[in-house]
Parts: sequence; C-alpha cells; structure tokens
Amino acid sequence: MFDFECEWEELMELSHVESRKALEWLEAHGIDLEDCDCGDGIGLEDVDLDGDFRLYVDGYWADFSPVIVFEDGRVVRWYRSGAWG
Repeated sequence: MFDFECEWEELMELSHVESRKALEWLEAHGIDLEDCDCGDGIGLEDVDLDGDFRLYVDGYWADFSPVIVFEDGRVVRWYRSGAWG
C-alpha cells in the first residue's frame, strides 16, 4: 500500500514521464503493479499505454491512494482517491 507520509512528494518525479517509464518508476519504489488497476476491472494489460488512462495505485477501491492520469501516454497529473468507507 502507498505510504503518503513518505512517498507522496516523490510523485513529482513522474511529471510528464512516458507511461512505461512511470510504471518502471512505480515498481522501483515498491509498488506492486498487480495491485493497480485502471478502474472498472480494467488491468494494465488491457489499456493502450500510449493513450489516455487512469492508474489507480493499490486498486480502484483503495482509500486515499494515488490516481495517476495519463494522456497520450504521459503522466499529466495525479491526485488522491476518495474514501469509500
């Protein structure tokens, strides 16, 4: 699970990074991409990494985890997901 106290500011390093490099960065920082999804049961294997998609770190239903937004295969912004509880 993502640790906001230690890791949130590190996401700045992803600004405008190409999707494949961003995924490598996440893995290098201990994020298990198997726990991530793109919403509505869509896995990373089902998205066009050169297109537009959202990556829900820790999964769509995770409270307060990062959502990374990609447009044209690049990181354009990120935000904290809401709380479902």
